[in-house]
Parts: sequence; C-alpha cells; structure tokens
Amino acid sequence: MTRDVLPASRKAMTLARKVEILERDACCPECGEPFNGKVEYDHVVSLFGGGSDEVENITPLCPSCHKAKTKEDAKRHKKIRHNRGETGQRARREKRGKGSIPQPAVSPLSKDHPHYRKQEWPKRSFRK
Repeated sequence: MTRDVLPASRKAMTLARKVEILERDACCPECGEPFNGKVEYDHVVSLFGGGSDEVENITPLCPSCHKAKTKEDAKRHKKIRHNRGETGQRARREKRGKGSIPQPAVSPLSKDHPHYRKQEWPKRSFRK
C-alpha cells in the first residue's frame, strides 16, 4: 500500500493533525522522554479492536515504545483471531473444504452405532 492510497476508513496524517497531537503530548506518554525529532503515531485503541482514526485516539510515541506496543498489540490480535476461528487448524481445514475435525469412529458393538439393534435372546427353561 502506498502512502497516497489509504483505505476509506483511515484518514491521512496531515501536518495539521500531527501538530495538534504534538501540542497535546510534548513527550512520550510511555517513557516520559521528550521527542528528539523522531516521533511515531499510534492508535490508543487499534483499528482492529474497534478504535477510530480521530485525533483523540492517536498518541505520539518514541520509536522504541511504539515497537514494544505494536508487538503486544500483534500478540493480542493473533489471540483474538484464533479465538474467533479465523486462524488455526480448524480454520485451515474449513478453508480447504474439509469441514470440522472428524469425530472418532464408533464401534459396531457400541449402543451409539447407527446400526445397533438390541437382540432379544430366547428364554430358556430348565427341567428339573
């Protein structure tokens, strides 16, 4: 994706937006260090997590704090996608068209077998 082509849900990071964000936060909110010319912008609530692309949801971070936060966000998003069934073995099988994980075979002697029928044994009489 190039910088001039953004999805419809994202707003371009203009100079006016950057100035507004930096006026609000003059130093990194994570570590407290002032920005020395290097600043990266991060969503407080990620877009994946339902956050907006408004200025109130964007915070400036120093590169090392941004890298750490992005790593934690990626772990959390991976777990969410797995729990939703979007990734993992079950999702791969469904994508290939094999359906869900097969159930183990049922013994023909089991009462759970579809062809099981209870047999009546003949009554025996004993002579005295």
